[in-house]
Amino acid sequence: MRILGSHTRAEAGPSNDVNLVVDMNAKSSLLDLIALKLAVEDELGLDVGVATEAALPRRLKDQFLSEAVPL
Repeated sequence: MRILGSHTRAEAGPSNDVNLVVDMNAKSSLLDLIALKLAVEDELGLDVGVATEAALPRRLKDQFLSEAVPL
């Protein structure tokens, strides 16, 4: 799991969501991704965006991954 976006650049304010990139195994489903999102939102009390590396926008993927910080 990696965090990216404003939180990695110390630019996040109280209204910023948390963006995570996760590596899912072959047995994982969309429901697993949603369950992870909801669990992290409950834990942090913040809106969370969760995506797999394959789901990142192609034109921004390299930039996002270069800023990503492993958790």
